[in-house]
Amino acid sequence: MGDAKRRRAEIARLKALSPEQRQEREDEACLQKGIDPKKAFTDSGDILAMARRLHAHFEQAKATRNIDVAVQYLLQKVDGSVYSLRDIPIACGKGCSHCCTAWVSVSAPEALYLAKLITAMGQAAMDRVRAVHAATREIEFEVRIQHPHDCPMLQDNLCTIYENRPKSCRQAVSGDSNACARAFRNITNETIPTPVMYAGTRAMYSAALYAALSRSALETGAYEFSAAITRVLDTPDAERRWLEGEDIFNGVLRERTSSSDFTNQVDFVRSEAFGN
Repeated sequence: MGDAKRRRAEIARLKALSPEQRQEREDEACLQKGIDPKKAFTDSGDILAMARRLHAHFEQAKATRNIDVAVQYLLQKVDGSVYSLRDIPIACGKGCSHCCTAWVSVSAPEALYLAKLITAMGQAAMDRVRAVHAATREIEFEVRIQHPHDCPMLQDNLCTIYENRPKSCRQAVSGDSNACARAFRNITNETIPTPVMYAGTRAMYSAALYAALSRSALETGAYEFSAAITRVLDTPDAERRWLEGEDIFNGVLRERTSSSDFTNQVDFVRSEAFGN
């Protein structure tokens, strides 16, 4: 088939697509390497595309009663965005686990996904989650950094679920590991020097995720890792119940850092991505 004939065939295929199918193709083309953080600071197109694609995956998850594909899609795109920032110097590396002793945030779909993986790891892994939750269950987000305690998935300063770690862990970076050591070990009260691009990317994905969850009538929020995983482990048929709209995470320790600016950003993404 010649080039001209192939172009005509492609045009014919595009014309046969519904508006929704064309939007999906356009969104996936934008997100081949995840949200482009350098572009997204001035153009929200990638963030809106991510919200629409996540919403589609959550709707499919509701139909199949399985959250895995939706979470894997999210984490894959986050990795693409983080890779695009590889030219920005950071101090993080293998064996550097200071931030793994503080509050680890996880969204509801990630908790459901990770609880299955941790269950598959065996009783010892589940027991570690429950033990850490028992030790930290009364410590609210605002003061958690003052009470260092290893994440239950941390062993020998390495993450045992590294390939499946939450998006918050993938986007937690620092320009100074010594500052992390002091802050996360409760020696000083200094701020972790996080490159602006990384902080911005974290907010972009959170806005897209929360807008998509809201559109799908699913619970939004960031929970403490051990508390959320324990709740899933202790809740019969947790995945199906959450996908059907039940707030199974009610009362679980929750991150409370959403400013009015972030709330407005989520509302903007939902309105622009879905038209309401």
